[in-house]
Amino acid sequence: MRSEGMAFLANQYYEPRNFMGSESAVAIRYFFCESFPFAIGYGLIIFGATIGPAWLRRPLSWPGLCFVGVIGYSIYLLHMPLLCMFLRIPWIANHSLHSRLLALCVAAGAVTIAASTIFFVLVERPAMNAAKRFGRPRESWERPPASPL
Repeated sequence: MRSEGMAFLANQYYEPRNFMGSESAVAIRYFFCESFPFAIGYGLIIFGATIGPAWLRRPLSWPGLCFVGVIGYSIYLLHMPLLCMFLRIPWIANHSLHSRLLALCVAAGAVTIAASTIFFVLVERPAMNAAKRFGRPRESWERPPASPL
């Protein structure tokens, strides 16, 4: 990825449609270097968490990680707006790159976890309970009665 940095900027690959629709060698190499290693890594983590040995499953079942897994969709929905909001705060924006990253991880991370927990408790869990209560709609057709023959 680092070696493709200039091609990334020159071809505007920060917009996925610019490299996904291109047939140039640089675009294809960037696509495979950008997407597949992460997909393979996440797949191996999921594979290890489900059927891997106990020494691999044990750290993935820590209560903190399980909690993040439960509120994960709320984190997914809220993290980018909160990060953009935190980047506009002067005491974070005026830091150097490394201290800005540290400040974002600590401040925005804590606020994201707190806001996601509140969002999960107030929105997601009631919606899931309502879905269980009402259930799925029944099919519009019924099975024909068995013939007496």
